Amino acid sequence: MCNAYEQHVKWVEYLKMMQELELGIPTQQTELDLPLADDIRINDIGPVMRATANDNEIELTQMNFGLRPINPSAARYSITVRTVALSPTANAA
Repeated sequence: MCNAYEQHVKWVEYLKMMQELELGIPTQQTELDLPLADDIRINDIGPVMRATANDNEIELTQMNFGLRPINPSAARYSITVRTVALSPTANAA
């Protein structure tokens, strides 16, 4: 299913993969930055890999899982549109 996401990568496996790829890991990163999760749903917090200022280093950071709305203001407001028919005499004025 498209909403069946999980995080079962163990810290030791992550370290091994990063070493094989010859990518560095920030020294402050620990096993706590890669928590295991059986079910990750939209808007849940989860670990994301992103580049640091150091060219050869990748950090784990916690972010919301999901996509941002195309128009953020549309997600907060509901707009009601009313159609008004104009008579020919209204346009002549």
